[in-house]
Amino acid sequence: MEALTLVARGAVVHPTVASAAVYMPFPGVTYVPLRGLPPARSALVWRAGAETRAIHAFARVARETVRPPGG
Repeated sequence: MEALTLVARGAVVHPTVASAAVYMPFPGVTYVPLRGLPPARSALVWRAGAETRAIHAFARVARETVRPPGG
């Protein structure tokens, strides 16, 4: 939300995933598709030392659900 607030204020431009426009609409933010770029990699991150069973369960489901291309 902080990044979207900065975008709405005109302070930054922030690349994101296409689904952000659907799942994270924000007043004052326009999503513009970037075409012709290679696929981007992403990863789950969380604060060190803040691991919980819920975080590990989510990470496990993500690994089982999202497969890399050709994986």
